[in-house]
Amino acid sequence: MIRLHPIDPSQKPAYWQLYKRCYEPTIRAQFGGWDDAGHYKRFLKTWQNGHLRSVQVDGQWVGCLGFLHYPDRHELLEIQIDPDYQNRGIASQLIQWLIEQAQQQGKPLYLNVFLASAALRLYQRLGFKIVGSTRFQHRMVYRVEPGT
Repeated sequence: MIRLHPIDPSQKPAYWQLYKRCYEPTIRAQFGGWDDAGHYKRFLKTWQNGHLRSVQVDGQWVGCLGFLHYPDRHELLEIQIDPDYQNRGIASQLIQWLIEQAQQQGKPLYLNVFLASAALRLYQRLGFKIVGSTRFQHRMVYRVEPGT
């Protein structure tokens, strides 16, 4: 059973390690290196925005999820599942839950994904479409179809 909980501030070092484990392989593949200090600053910004939830499966902490609901759309900000727990359907279930919320409100669900991220295939499989790209990432959307 997957549950979301508020972030425990005392777990900040563990979340930083999760962030590194999840992002470092993609960043190295896409950009050729990893700047620990620079990425720690990005992590702190994500940490401090207050939109992260702890992801637990059967009481075990396995990652985090960040999302926002805007008047005109929903936004998946972060999804990080510990590599030891990946490929078990956890991210798919969380994203499907966000899709269902967006569908209930008749709003699109957006996200950004690095060009080299293996998650791109997951998002496409779940029905997200690329609507824009930069040199670094794709902007993707899951649009609610009328009548669903």
